Amino acid sequence: MKEKARELRRQGMSYAEIAEKLCIPYRRVRSWVEDIKLTQEQNSQNISENKKKRDIQRWENIGIDKETLKEDLKTHGLYGVRSRYGVTEGSIKY
Repeated sequence: MKEKARELRRQGMSYAEIAEKLCIPYRRVRSWVEDIKLTQEQNSQNISENKKKRDIQRWENIGIDKETLKEDLKTHGLYGVRSRYGVTEGSIKY
């Protein structure tokens, strides 16, 4: 299992992704693979993928679609939508 974790890390997976895939604790994964450093490209890719996942999850939790958001922006404006849904301006613009 340790070798599988190390191989997944070399492929660019994050500690959390490896832990979830192998069904083992995050801390164990980290102790096994912390000596394997990701390239700058792998780090950038992981960061952007994780950000996309968080943003998608945030909007799913709010429960509105893009068209509803557009309509609310027309009627309430940016600050009204921000207050109404409890999200940042950056999230709305994204």
